[in-house]
Amino acid sequence: MLSRLLGRNKNEPKAPAEKAVPAPEIIELKWENRPPEARYLGYNVGPDGITGGAQEVVGVKYYRENLERLCAGHSGSLDIRTEALLVPEADNPHDPNAVRVDVVGLTVGHLPKEDAVAFRKRHRKTIAAQTPIMCAARVRKKIGTSQVFYYVHLETDLE
Repeated sequence: MLSRLLGRNKNEPKAPAEKAVPAPEIIELKWENRPPEARYLGYNVGPDGITGGAQEVVGVKYYRENLERLCAGHSGSLDIRTEALLVPEADNPHDPNAVRVDVVGLTVGHLPKEDAVAFRKRHRKTIAAQTPIMCAARVRKKIGTSQVFYYVHLETDLE
């Protein structure tokens, strides 16, 4: 009787239970040949005291093969905590202000155009001295229903 009041027929199939999405595996990836003279940019810490990966890296889709190499051996969702090397590319044919983002020697994307210009202005002396610039980074692999997605964020304030 209660099922009639609630509008459910006892012969009606129940909705399938939602599957819990497993938490991504978290790993730390260290550079074997980290430049010892690198200038290291600080973490971007929000008002709540938590570091955030606020700086997006673009063009990730062009470096999918490198991202797959970084995530090799891990079939599920993954959160890699690592460091990124920021490499100014004056000879980039698409943008002379481009700043490439490398993780353990593999290119994973670039800074967005506006951010690359601001980064170059802010760090012009360090760039002129050819001192490598590094920061904390996160590479995320997310398993979707029909494909795999990759995201790269820098955990620093480039300004």
